[in-house]
Amino acid sequence: MRLHFRGTTAFLLFVVCALLGLATPGYSSPSSLYLTSEASDGTNAHATVNPLVESFTELKLKQNLYTGTKGTPLSFGSGVSFLTNSQGKSVFVGLTDRGPNILAPDDLGRPTTYLLLEEVFAPALVPFLLEGDEITPITWNRFLEIIREEKALYPVGGRIKGTTSYAAPLLNSSGEQFDGIPLADSGQVSVTPKLIGITPTGRGIDPEGITILPNLDQIWISEEYGPSILVFDLTTRKLLKRFDPGHGLPNIFSKRKMNRGFEGIAALKDGSVVTALQSPLSIDGSEEDCLRLIVISPEGNTNTIGMSMDELRAFSDYKLGELTFAEGETLIAVESYENSENRKIRNIISIDLSTTKIGSSPVCTSDPSLPSVKRKKILDMSIFGRKFGKIEGLSLLPDKRTLIVTEDTDFGVELLKKGRKGADISIPGSVQSLSIKDSQTKIYRIVFREEFSKLTHGF
Repeated sequence: MRLHFRGTTAFLLFVVCALLGLATPGYSSPSSLYLTSEASDGTNAHATVNPLVESFTELKLKQNLYTGTKGTPLSFGSGVSFLTNSQGKSVFVGLTDRGPNILAPDDLGRPTTYLLLEEVFAPALVPFLLEGDEITPITWNRFLEIIREEKALYPVGGRIKGTTSYAAPLLNSSGEQFDGIPLADSGQVSVTPKLIGITPTGRGIDPEGITILPNLDQIWISEEYGPSILVFDLTTRKLLKRFDPGHGLPNIFSKRKMNRGFEGIAALKDGSVVTALQSPLSIDGSEEDCLRLIVISPEGNTNTIGMSMDELRAFSDYKLGELTFAEGETLIAVESYENSENRKIRNIISIDLSTTKIGSSPVCTSDPSLPSVKRKKILDMSIFGRKFGKIEGLSLLPDKRTLIVTEDTDFGVELLKKGRKGADISIPGSVQSLSIKDSQTKIYRIVFREEFSKLTHGF
């Protein structure tokens, strides 16, 4: 962390922070947190005391994780689900998306084409043990032992160098691994970095959200291609049920924008599951003024509800990320958008599902028949003085005031101009090349001073 100070006042502030031990990244006092505000030039300009947050910590990944033949870092931050057993052991499951990929460079003129670096990549669950400020990858069998408190019931695999043993692939009902190749009707085309077409297998999914049901027998995952909701057996990771537009879900969800399908998903206390689109639907070329969520009851019945975009009308590129259950009918979510100054805003918000009455305010004018939910901003993440990338995973701990947040790194894949250091995979016909950075997924812990029930009071 670089600190730039100007003037006597700023220097004195730096001295005070140093004496308190706050010059060390990740440090937080148990009674208060001095947070840095980001200046327009990207530096940390000054420190503030936040009345809502007690501490902010980047957790330490004890072992770097990689996947595939090209050595791409294993990104597991698309979603996260946290569990604690009665013995006090804390574990969480990270979720990968479709695998190492990137949208084709603009100069190729192929706006719906994605370059897949690992066409055989299998979207997977990645479990971890959390101890203090450190997280350690564990096998799926070890994860099952911990959450079910059963010793040596499952054969525990050995620790294999290369870390692929920690990624537990998602399987279809026949036991075949899913892959990340877009479906034929997804609106997306996949090719290799050499622009050779990749034929869809029909098993392609792009997982984005995860929730584990309270009775610990099922994992529900939201994905973007369909968009779909996938239900897996917790032990075997085999597919049990699938909801798609026209097959368990309303047909209108097939009108999702490309790569903006179902993102967040959360299980409520009564066993219902709520999922949400990442962005409003595009219908006949016109974007809706609300974002659609869907509630699936334990019996499989569905109810579509809407979150109005009215308060965010002045902003652009709105994305709703992961959801996590707070209490009652309240969810916690992460959102992002660009403000009028083209600055990326990332907020933690709450969503109240209890206000789903037709005619309630604010309404979705593009479809007034939709019951409306209310959104409340809780925290702008810029207070932490970091330039966050894609904040995607979110899980609320049992104390109801601690959030685990993941920053997904997209497997470290990016485009660089040819000739630049690190641009080592050429793309035919493009002035850009592919680069793979050793960019490990980041995991943060945010401890609030009060339970979320008090933060959302007076919703």
